Amino acid sequence: MAAARKTPLSSAKDVADFHQGVELRLRALFVLPDSKVKAQWGELRLSNSADAVWEAKVGKDALTIPLATTAIAPTAKPASLGTAGFDLTLADGTVRRMRVYSGDAGLVCAAFGRTAEQPARPS
Repeated sequence: MAAARKTPLSSAKDVADFHQGVELRLRALFVLPDSKVKAQWGELRLSNSADAVWEAKVGKDALTIPLATTAIAPTAKPASLGTAGFDLTLADGTVRRMRVYSGDAGLVCAAFGRTAEQPARPS
């Protein structure tokens, strides 16, 4: 890992930095069925040299997302309150819903090997 940055700068710069090996951290909301809190914001760490890891802002909820075997698709629900939604399909078929700030959507797509226009990979 060349560097780590806690705050995204701009979509194009973040995507370029991600491809250069910079670990980027952004805010993401996950719905976790086993959690005491139905859905909450936390930090999503994205690196091209490791799996994505999300940790809850409150509590001990955490989720490791294998980038190589996870398919991503925009949710059918449109962007709301400045956020974009994604459905992440893990290798075991589990679907996790995630929301990120709209400005970070391009970075999320790049991290999972997608551009915003491409469909999700088949499982």
